[in-house]
Amino acid sequence: MRVFHDVGIVIIEPLRIASYLFGHLDGMNDTGTLCEVAPELPTEDHAFVTAIGRLVDQLRTLWGTRGKWESYNALVDVRAVCFRLFEEFGLHARPQPDGRAYINVPFTADTIPAGSAQVDLLRARMGGYRS
Repeated sequence: MRVFHDVGIVIIEPLRIASYLFGHLDGMNDTGTLCEVAPELPTEDHAFVTAIGRLVDQLRTLWGTRGKWESYNALVDVRAVCFRLFEEFGLHARPQPDGRAYINVPFTADTIPAGSAQVDLLRARMGGYRS
């Protein structure tokens, strides 16, 4: 679970910040999209932009149905946005029969500690460093 904690801080923090931002904006009746609200936001990382859009849609749906929830199951879709983002970044969790989870972090140049001989060999085979 340490990998979820360590990676989660980096992956989930932008979603947390966006949820506060859009909650505040929605409270002021500003229902713009991410690119309308923050046009200066770097959008090279399409996974974050897409995930924030999904999250905002889910949160607005939850707000629109407030008072009608029969359980906390309505929050499952919000959690699914986070898990999907984890998978887009290469971190896969699969439930096991015993109730625990198997966490798979693919063996890539990005998951090997920098400076090791293995990472240099793998990066060379993959065509060099990504920019």
